[in-house]
Amino acid sequence: MLGRFSLYGFLKNQRYHEPFFVLALREQGLSFLDIGLLVSAGSILVNVLEVPFGAVADVYGRRRCLILALVAYVLAFGLFGAAPGLPGLFVAIALYSVGEAFRGGTHKAMIFDWLRAQGREAEASAAYGYTRSWSKRGSAVSAATGAVIVLSMGSFTAAFWWTAIPYLANIVNLAGYPSSLDRAPTEVGLGAVVRATWQAVRSAVTLAPLRRLLVESMVFEGSLKLTANYLQPLVQLWAVGLLAASALAATTTDFAITVIAAGAVYFVLGLVEAMASARAGAFSRRAGGDADAVRRLWRVHLACSVALLAALLFGAAAIAIGLFVIQFGIARNLFRATQLARYDAQCPPELAATVLSLESQAQALLVAVAAPLVGWMIDTTTTQGHEVRALWPAAVVAVVGVSGFLAVTAFSQRGANTGRLP
Repeated sequence: MLGRFSLYGFLKNQRYHEPFFVLALREQGLSFLDIGLLVSAGSILVNVLEVPFGAVADVYGRRRCLILALVAYVLAFGLFGAAPGLPGLFVAIALYSVGEAFRGGTHKAMIFDWLRAQGREAEASAAYGYTRSWSKRGSAVSAATGAVIVLSMGSFTAAFWWTAIPYLANIVNLAGYPSSLDRAPTEVGLGAVVRATWQAVRSAVTLAPLRRLLVESMVFEGSLKLTANYLQPLVQLWAVGLLAASALAATTTDFAITVIAAGAVYFVLGLVEAMASARAGAFSRRAGGDADAVRRLWRVHLACSVALLAALLFGAAAIAIGLFVIQFGIARNLFRATQLARYDAQCPPELAATVLSLESQAQALLVAVAAPLVGWMIDTTTTQGHEVRALWPAAVVAVVGVSGFLAVTAFSQRGANTGRLP
């Protein structure tokens, strides 16, 4: 089954539009504020839907719900490709959010169920790191394929249509999963969904270790997801700057060099993510366990976020891209695998999909709140010739969030060590 799980991740990450998502929306005439509002709306919808949809998956069957998620994605990609204008794009992001809400923690819960049935719970971080590495190999292949598609079609938006094809193939893959991975529920119906949702939320609120894990995921991964939205215009500005300073300027268009640069950056990012995911288990063992590994990664995240902010303020696009690859490619993927193993240790198995949906929801909450503000700040600070420097607000969220989390954690530990309430 690890091969089937890995195939799911590989096909799921065939998102040929992904290196060009923001560029495609800009191509369709959206401002950064429009894009921020669109991203925020998607995050809010995921927040509203993810926990109850996770409960639906726990009650009615995780495999069935994942198939529904893929259908929603296919419809969303078709609508994005049609470029229907801002109102239609809100419908597209709503369909995409339905897919995200159903997908959230569902497939991860299936992997952990299978490991538990095999008596291999101790391999959680290594097994998830292995399957995630294939997802990230898929990202690398997707970036290269997406660049070819966009170059041949002459449009960033065209990539959305092609993304639907591997998602249709993944429906076939999921349909072949053993039915035992649906988990046979003891009861079904709206009441069962409400009770599963309530139990998961209560566990997240009342169990201190689980509550801390959710806050960690929100700040660590949520800040990186927000920053990732602005990597594409950063790559575009860097690529066009390189073109203007090179001998290729007379024979190559801004569009072509942007596509090639974005494809190359995301291809490298995918390979780096795959490498980091595959080594997550070994990293955790060397660090002395999952908790110690995560503590190290927090320090890396803070150092890189501060350096990224400085690079953007000074207009050093190449350095900023390199720092982001380290954060998003290495630190995030090591964090993801080790953090999920910690969830598996703290979460009741029958509520796994719901609790992992809560984790995705926590990340989406940060993006929903901050994305419009960051988009507005970039729009208002952009001046001709200083576009790279105007992207600095994207790094501020990470610096403030990570610093705040580490400060609160240190204060709490000091209070615990002195016997006083923090």
